[in-house]
Amino acid sequence: MLKKRYIYNIIIILIYLTSCILIYNNSNDYKRKNNDNKNIHVNNDNSNNKNDVEKKGIVNIASKNDDVIATIEIPKINLKENIYKISSSQEDVNKHVVILENSTFPVEKESILFIAAHSGNGNNAYFDKIDELSTGDKIKFFYKKHLYTYIVDKSFLQDKDGYIRISKTNKHELILTTCSTTDKNKQLVVKSIKTE
Repeated sequence: MLKKRYIYNIIIILIYLTSCILIYNNSNDYKRKNNDNKNIHVNNDNSNNKNDVEKKGIVNIASKNDDVIATIEIPKINLKENIYKISSSQEDVNKHVVILENSTFPVEKESILFIAAHSGNGNNAYFDKIDELSTGDKIKFFYKKHLYTYIVDKSFLQDKDGYIRISKTNKHELILTTCSTTDKNKQLVVKSIKTE
């Protein structure tokens, strides 16, 4: 009887751990889809584009920490957080705000930045209040010793299916995304446009 109970407990633990891993992997996969129905994978996989970031010559701009590549500040929700280069151990959505794969920086033509963070409870829920942002609110992005200011255009919920569906304009854009705090099957997307 004791042996059966032991085996039963082991099976339950394995099922639980497998579920946690699947949920974690699913929550870290983000993609976007443009109007041409061309899917572009946007995720937080640190292994795929370390070299891309290094080739762009990203340098420390926000602090004395060489791993910091940018800082995002959202005055309305009292958020100011460093963003770390991909090769850093700090570049982890479970620790900080992160830039997602396939982002292009504001120094590039018609750039689009995808920035993600957790919402909900806890010390790493940096985007817990982004649902309070409304049209006209400012988002500041410090990068390569320059300040780029974005104005919130709109926010909306989308199905949490691994894609971010954005109608790309010819303007520089910054997209914030996080899980919805009201619907576990949705993600909140906040679209902003860079001011001139």
